[in-house]
Amino acid sequence: MKKNILVIGTGSIASRHIQNILKIDESSTIDVLSESSHVDIDFEPIFYSTFKYLNNLKTLNMYLMLLVTQITIILFEKIISQLMFGFYFNLNDFLEIAIFSIILSYPVFYIFSKIDRVI
Repeated sequence: MKKNILVIGTGSIASRHIQNILKIDESSTIDVLSESSHVDIDFEPIFYSTFKYLNNLKTLNMYLMLLVTQITIILFEKIISQLMFGFYFNLNDFLEIAIFSIILSYPVFYIFSKIDRVI
C-alpha cells in the first residue's frame, strides 16, 4: 500500500525522520514542504545600536552593567528554581553569592583594565 505523507520541515532531513519514526518503506512517497513560513526579523539595526551603545561605555560602567546583569540572572535563577522545583529561596545565600561575585570579579576587572591600557 502506497502512503502519501506531507511533511513540513527542512527537506530531506525531515523526510528521513518521518520515514524512520513511522517505519515507512522506500516505496511510499514523502512530499516535503520546506517553504519559509516564518517571519523574517532584521536584527542588524538592534545589534548595531547595542554595539554602538556598549562601545561608548567607560570601563567602570561596563563592569557595573555586567555585575548588575550577573546578580539579576542569579536572582531570577533562584526564583525560578523555587517556583519550578520547590527549592527554598534563602536571601542570605543570595547575598553571599552577590558579595562573592563582587569580591571575585573586581580583581579580574582591574587586571583586564590594565591590559586594555597597555594595548
